[in-house]
Amino acid sequence: MRFSRSARVPFAARREGELVIVENRYIRCVHDIVAAGGLSEAVIKNGSGQSLFTEPQSFIVGITENGAYHLYKAACADCRISEKNGNPVLDFKSTFKDSKGVELEGLTLDLHVEYTSWGEALFRAEFDAARRIGDLGMVQVGSLYASEK
Repeated sequence: MRFSRSARVPFAARREGELVIVENRYIRCVHDIVAAGGLSEAVIKNGSGQSLFTEPQSFIVGITENGAYHLYKAACADCRISEKNGNPVLDFKSTFKDSKGVELEGLTLDLHVEYTSWGEALFRAEFDAARRIGDLGMVQVGSLYASEK
């Protein structure tokens, strides 16, 4: 039996302000640096041309306080764009902050994304705790909010 594969289609990455745009002739993906490098847009170019997502991907930690969650969202990423074997590689480092901008001390997020010429986006999210985080009640890793269209 003989199988055939389509030709590889490499991605290219570029930074525009607080966004990193990764695309090839078929797909455009946009990462929001402010949102910890979360994927904020994915567009199939020969489709509707509209994003598959309604808001950026999020990474959230909830600490239980008085029977409720105090939420901290990964934010304010440092961004590095590099290349591995011809593939764009994105690395983001973030801290966690609540809605008032108060940082959760001792916890960071390292997000690593490699786009391959086979059309894959290989995501790895690592949480690094420099101290014990007490009353941890919830961890959301890379939640995506899909469009209904």
